[in-house]
Amino acid sequence: MEIAKSGLGAEWGGEWGQGSRTGTRGAPQISLVPEPVWSFLLQMRRRLEEGVSEFYYAPQAFGFALPPEDPTQEFVPALLRDAEDAGFEADELAALRLYLPIVVGGHYARRAGRVFVVAHLAQSLDGRIATHTGHSRWISNSANLLHVHRMRALVDAVLVGHGTAAKDRPQLTVRHVAGRNPARIVIAGRCTGRAELLTGSTEDDLLLHGQDPCGIPGHAALGGDSGVDPEAALSRLAERGWHSLLIEGGGGTVSRFLSRGAWDRLQLHIAPLVLGGGVPALDLPLVDAVDDAPRVEMQAFDLDGEILIECRRRSSWRFN
Repeated sequence: MEIAKSGLGAEWGGEWGQGSRTGTRGAPQISLVPEPVWSFLLQMRRRLEEGVSEFYYAPQAFGFALPPEDPTQEFVPALLRDAEDAGFEADELAALRLYLPIVVGGHYARRAGRVFVVAHLAQSLDGRIATHTGHSRWISNSANLLHVHRMRALVDAVLVGHGTAAKDRPQLTVRHVAGRNPARIVIAGRCTGRAELLTGSTEDDLLLHGQDPCGIPGHAALGGDSGVDPEAALSRLAERGWHSLLIEGGGGTVSRFLSRGAWDRLQLHIAPLVLGGGVPALDLPLVDAVDDAPRVEMQAFDLDGEILIECRRRSSWRFN
């Protein structure tokens, strides 16, 4: 069995479309994920939780081991280059390029006692997540819906803000792909009954709010009058053993985590429509000069002719 080695100095994620069947603007097509790859990712996640660090992908007779630590985040790019050299098909490589970092990121976060955070939003070309009336169904397409369900299956918990939960009454479950449901979290500024916010009820439902304790089961008060502090929220999740998190909105909630640097990946689905105004996807601190603007590393994927841009936070990310 060949064991892939880490430590090679490649750019994160490789070139756009490298080693993948390409669609929109040369981006890797991830609308359909091969079943063997998806089963492998789910199995890998389970086995990492069990303490296993060596894996074997049978369709391509490809084996690898995760190093104890990956401080440079170079293991996945190196592994993908080895997979391409081993003859992986384009759709297999595309799926691994997008989803393997989520599994691996959650694993290393668990070892470090932190939370690996991915935020996702669907927006128009002019950066809106809803019209001026608040209407938003549906900006994204079916391929992005499938992608979001895959993301839910790969994380410990999924989080939305109070406004999104109250407006959409989301299920936040895995229904369109194989995998287990994540824990469901709502962030609110005040103590609010869970029945008002989420469709269905599970013992893992959690409402985080900034007020003092209100004595309701499933609530966690983090204190403070200005809303929930992202770092305090992530610490509470880590205490519960949840080390990978998907933030699905809304824009204000995602913006709060981004502005505080409490994120690892940002995924933006760009729909081919213009709303001409409405609710902005992001509302972040102002910068005075372009040179002062925080920068990210990006790669793009094709979602049935529409674009998913995934951004990786650089260590220098901050607003002055």
